[in-house]
Amino acid sequence: KPAGVFFTTATQGGGQETTALTFVPFLAHMGMLFVPTGYSFPQQMNMEEVHGGSAYGAGAYAGPTGARPVSALEKAMARHQGEYFTKVVAALKAGRAALSSSK
Repeated sequence: KPAGVFFTTATQGGGQETTALTFVPFLAHMGMLFVPTGYSFPQQMNMEEVHGGSAYGAGAYAGPTGARPVSALEKAMARHQGEYFTKVVAALKAGRAALSSSK
């Protein structure tokens, strides 16, 4: 059971990484595999604009009132996470099929 996490906080330093990391024990408790993106999305290191997200997953900043819209970069990071997650799931499924057929 693979799982990932998306998160939104009000501000920088608002706990995006902490939110993701405190979710991992719950996933483990449920027997799930956490699939982080790591640094597989080059624009994640973009220093030209403020954006959410981390090596643990896609994220966005909502602003203090929650009115800030999700940026194009944050949406691209979320799309990348979905595509990356799909590839990991496909690999897990293929591995399970290979193990089943070798018995």
